[in-house]
Amino acid sequence: MRTCLFFLILLLGVACSPTTSTDKMLSGDDAKVVRYWVNSAKVDCEGIGSQTCFQIQRGDTLRDEGWELFYGEIEGFEFEPGQLFHLRVEEKKLDPSTVPADASAMKYTMVEFISRTPDARLKLHNIYALESINGERISIPNDLQQPSLEVNVTEGRIMGTDGCNNFKAKTTVGIGGNISIGPIAGTKKMCKSMKLPQAYTTALTEVKEYALRNGKLFLSDANGKILLRLRPVD
Repeated sequence: MRTCLFFLILLLGVACSPTTSTDKMLSGDDAKVVRYWVNSAKVDCEGIGSQTCFQIQRGDTLRDEGWELFYGEIEGFEFEPGQLFHLRVEEKKLDPSTVPADASAMKYTMVEFISRTPDARLKLHNIYALESINGERISIPNDLQQPSLEVNVTEGRIMGTDGCNNFKAKTTVGIGGNISIGPIAGTKKMCKSMKLPQAYTTALTEVKEYALRNGKLFLSDANGKILLRLRPVD
């Protein structure tokens, strides 16, 4: 009798104990609750025609990379540009027989609003003029333009001119001051003075960290050495 009572209490304890799993099953295999991170801006995406989509990550930890397009809507969630959101969302599979042909077979419902944080990365979003390379103030030869850099955090890209050629590249701006710049593609014009353009683009390929101080942008390598200093273009 005591043995039966012990196992009954044990089973009740397991059944009633809370779960800390990120993916919590709610009603069999048709629904679960997942932690969502929602990025601070919607981006253009292709669905049935042109539209804008959320960018989300699933999981407990927010990563610098790994954003994916989210084509649906989250019931109960009100998006605000410029804010990073942390939510718990129920993902529920709908009965296919009840879903119109052009509609999603999934329903997403916010079950918990965890946090909202201003996205500090957006302060980087600007057009800058180059001031110095490796601590030395630049001098612009007469045959070159002012080297510049435009950072578009939302679209994950940079573009600008090295003084002679225009360039562009993909970029990932991290939450904690990290930045990665992909292969740089540019025009192939040859100018009389190429030392400054080459030094600028070489430094860009070594950039791993960023910082904003007194409105100026400092780009550094993995060891914290400042490679480039730039000022906002008025």
